[in-house]
Amino acid sequence: MNHAAQLQEEARLAAAVNHPNVVRVFSFGSDHGQFYVVMELVEGGSLDDLIEREKSLSEERVLQTGIQVAKGLRAAHAKGLIHSDVKPANILFTNKDTAKISDFGLAAVAAQSPEACAQVWGTPYYVAPERLHNHPEDLRSDIYSLGATLFHALAGTPPIQAETNSAVKLRKLKYQPLDFRAAMPNICEETAHVFERMLAPDPRQRFSSYDELVAEFETAKRAIKRAQKAEVGRALKDFKKAERARHPWLRRLAFATALFVVAVLAAGGTVFIAGKPGALSFRRGKKPA
Repeated sequence: MNHAAQLQEEARLAAAVNHPNVVRVFSFGSDHGQFYVVMELVEGGSLDDLIEREKSLSEERVLQTGIQVAKGLRAAHAKGLIHSDVKPANILFTNKDTAKISDFGLAAVAAQSPEACAQVWGTPYYVAPERLHNHPEDLRSDIYSLGATLFHALAGTPPIQAETNSAVKLRKLKYQPLDFRAAMPNICEETAHVFERMLAPDPRQRFSSYDELVAEFETAKRAIKRAQKAEVGRALKDFKKAERARHPWLRRLAFATALFVVAVLAAGGTVFIAGKPGALSFRRGKKPA
């Protein structure tokens, strides 16, 4: 398959992907020897823009973006496409913050020859190690690139920061262990686990499906919610403790009030709260028989 025919085939497959997390391809063709693609306009900017502006994103925002992009890549893969160049610049946001994966221009047709798959395309920061070895790629290669992209969004720097296009140097760097806790000390254990699997140098240790990846993203999101609730509970408990320490008379008043209520009830009275907060009143009841 020559280059022009391959572009036509990839555009045809991309146009068949209709998913809220994929930038739509409306039409394609050639004019005066130039190939063109007409795509959906997405006006909310890219993840690259967001990182440049905010330096790093919250853990929840990164996980939500990961879920949406993984769903988009899953839809594309179901049509026979792998992306081959997942990076911050290719993740776009709508004005409602919905993430969409764009630019399947480098996408390899999943069924094409191993020789074509072996070409090392893509951005060195995010490219999967197997592509540097001229090995065929599959969805796990895109999962690695998505992991490197989300790592950059969360940590503020890519996992690999070498200014080189040398495949030999990049291979060496990509097989060095990553210290996730040092780069992102505040992430929860579940999020760290997701990144460890996404960025495993060996494709066999990565997630084998997008369904599995999305499920793990969701698990990490739930873990964050639980941690946030626990933190709020601890903060409230500490606040109440501090308030009691600053105002010990409140504790004495509460104790005295309790004794008063017990005494009144023992005498056959009925205690009720008056209309004004904090005001107590009572009336004498009949003596016990």
